[in-house]
Amino acid sequence: MKKAFLIILSLILININSRAQKEGLASIKKENLKSHMEFFASDEMKGREFGTDANEIAALYLKTNIQRMGLKPGAGDYFQHMPIAMVKSSVKESYLRVSDDSGRLLSSTDSILQILPVTTALEAEGRLVFAGFGYEDSTSGYSDLKGIDVKDKIVMLMTRTPEMAKNNVAGDMIMFQVEMEKIERLMQKGAKAFIFVFDPGHIVKDPFNSIYYGISKEGQVVAGDGKYQGFPFILDFIRSPLADKLLAPTGKTIKQYYDEIVTSGKTAAVEIPGIMLSLKSALERTEFDGKNVLGIVEGSDPILKNECIVYTAHFDHVGENAKGEVYNGADDDASGSVALLELAKAFSSLKTRPLRSVVFAWVNGEEKGLIGSEYYVKNPAIPLEKTLLDINLDMVGRTWTPADTGKFYGMDMDVTKPGEVLMYTKHESSELMKMINSSAVLTSMKVIDKGDDIEAGGSDHESFWAKGVPAVMFHTGIHADVHQVSDDEAKIDYDKMEQITKMVFHLGYTVANRRERFVVEKRPEEE
Repeated sequence: MKKAFLIILSLILININSRAQKEGLASIKKENLKSHMEFFASDEMKGREFGTDANEIAALYLKTNIQRMGLKPGAGDYFQHMPIAMVKSSVKESYLRVSDDSGRLLSSTDSILQILPVTTALEAEGRLVFAGFGYEDSTSGYSDLKGIDVKDKIVMLMTRTPEMAKNNVAGDMIMFQVEMEKIERLMQKGAKAFIFVFDPGHIVKDPFNSIYYGISKEGQVVAGDGKYQGFPFILDFIRSPLADKLLAPTGKTIKQYYDEIVTSGKTAAVEIPGIMLSLKSALERTEFDGKNVLGIVEGSDPILKNECIVYTAHFDHVGENAKGEVYNGADDDASGSVALLELAKAFSSLKTRPLRSVVFAWVNGEEKGLIGSEYYVKNPAIPLEKTLLDINLDMVGRTWTPADTGKFYGMDMDVTKPGEVLMYTKHESSELMKMINSSAVLTSMKVIDKGDDIEAGGSDHESFWAKGVPAVMFHTGIHADVHQVSDDEAKIDYDKMEQITKMVFHLGYTVANRRERFVVEKRPEEE
């Protein structure tokens, strides 16, 4: 009799849970995703850049919605407050000045791009040496530095190496390892400061119309009381026309020197006669209150509700370009942010909630270096030892188009087709992998397992990995509009977004509602 009762009870519970899952899945609708997206990725949101008023409005929008849904605050007022300092180069106070030998000022400009700020305000003065590519190769004996003295001089050089230029290596990216090796060699020889110009064969023709302008404008983020460790030397990028003006006393342009070196294999270094250069790199430091947005759907079990799963997505993007055009970031990562809103609504409206709690963390400052997620794992809403899993959604709104072919900033574009999604995981648990597969089958999704190596850079799940918490990221792939003003709402595939949102709802509910934790065979290594 007792056995029969337990069987009947189990069947009832299975039926209740099945109904709850169906109820949650049915509540997730592409119309709701589109409605949120049309606001969140609009021009009025000005790219939601960390540290701006628009970013604050985005945080308030998220808070208002989850408050209306009835989620419990994951922090005092739904906002997790982070003391932040933004450090970037000061355009107003930085300059390049050219004087003649008598000290008479010939020209001055602030059209210099400092991709990464200096550690502290720096000034340098000296004669100018053009060092070609600034490259040396001990194997072949090639050296751009033969016959020139760079001690106490300011050195101008082209990006890449002669061989890279011949073979068009690196695409539109700066290979910083190559450039830093050049700088280290020049510093050993006593060079004071460095001026880079993109070599004429490079895809980037104007540093102010490239991803590097955005990096410079965004600056670097540090903790509010922290010290920024930047370059201990001046490193400026200039446009080719300015390089030609500086080279004018030699009678040649940067293109002529480039052709000479690449065609003949001969070096072309020269000290520029008759001029002196003065450089200044200054800093701006702005302190502000950064915000994550945290909400909790409390679990139904009086004991297990003290454990949780976490859904994460970053709601910041990169603002506007030099022309005032908005980087709307519809896919990156308004798509993940609005999917979390729909997930929060689905969980909060369930009549039968899962046993464990579900934490929703809209994290901030991902584009500045995982700032918000790193802060969260140090200050979690529910302790990390009671956190079973992080499910991170970063760019889940796109489907392949013919434009998404080839490379993007040196990376292969890998946008998925309808019904497909990429998954990044450390394979911590075979049980978890089975649950992911079941959720994918139920929602007719094909999950492409990419392991844990993200070619396109990191995302917020990595902050959980760094603390030993299992995590998985879902992503629809790199496309031609990443970090471009063309990442617009009109290009979002809402059918696919709805599928993915339903898949991760089912996965999260399954993990949160099991009485036993899934078995972790290989826990991520803690930092």
